[in-house]
Amino acid sequence: MFQLPKSFTVLRSRWLRGRGNSHSYLYRHSDAKMCCVGFFARAGGLRAKEIDNMKELGDVGTPLERALGEIYAVNDNEDLSDKERESKLKRRFADLGVRVTFK
Repeated sequence: MFQLPKSFTVLRSRWLRGRGNSHSYLYRHSDAKMCCVGFFARAGGLRAKEIDNMKELGDVGTPLERALGEIYAVNDNEDLSDKERESKLKRRFADLGVRVTFK
């Protein structure tokens, strides 16, 4: 069951980003990489197998899907630098009351 985490960390070495929506997954089983929402979901208590090869968190029944729309767009945007992407994602998650750290 998902619970909104107060904070979470995105590991850059396992982070799927900037390749467009068609290449992004919450958790990609083939290499264990995740989009930022995958890290968020794991911090909220979901197991990797619950989000395996899923595109959106709404697929597992959370009420946050609407609020996450902008986050997906920022994560997958092919035109942003990582610095810009991280800054925008920090602001978007802060709007949900969640602190994100990138390592």
